[in-house]
Amino acid sequence: MLLLRCWAIYDSKRMVWVLFGGLVGAVASGIVIIKVLLDRTHFLDNPLPNIFSGCVVVLPDYVWILYTMPLVYESTLFCLTIWRIYILSKDFGSTPLMQTLARSGMAYFATLVVLMILACIGGTIQTVKIAANASGVLSAMSSVVCSRMIFSLHRIARNDVQEEQVISGTRADTSGGLIPQFAIPLQSLASTSLPCSQSRSEQV
Repeated sequence: MLLLRCWAIYDSKRMVWVLFGGLVGAVASGIVIIKVLLDRTHFLDNPLPNIFSGCVVVLPDYVWILYTMPLVYESTLFCLTIWRIYILSKDFGSTPLMQTLARSGMAYFATLVVLMILACIGGTIQTVKIAANASGVLSAMSSVVCSRMIFSLHRIARNDVQEEQVISGTRADTSGGLIPQFAIPLQSLASTSLPCSQSRSEQV
């Protein structure tokens, strides 16, 4: 998600390709680490197959190493995003879009760091190792925060479109026979003035 934002706010294609190469490297290293961890994982027979489904596994103590490369990569993306937003804010001012990008980006990165720290700590504790690394909490919370980032951008885009419609409507040239579009529809004003005009004509 942060990579897409860097793609949107950076003009340099070289920077985007470098970040994309870093993403490929992070994914490749993650696959290698997962293969090593699976080779060192002990699979045990389920003592109660009628009650509990699945299998019993004993994970290595260094399973937390799986989260190091994603954390480094996300930290790099976050720093580049915040730096670019800071530069653009100095040149063009702090717009609502820039504020939304910075605020949602910080929320996403903070949530991701907290979840990875909890996963690393949980990976060293034998009683909660499986729950911390195999429960899917990291993926679920990351999806929730990514959805929040997308919805915030949709809200900003909708507000900008509404403001542009109002501004373009009020600035329309009425001399050419065009009816300006206001936030309040003109039909309601015309309907309220119609009975008054009819009563005046009847009195005359």
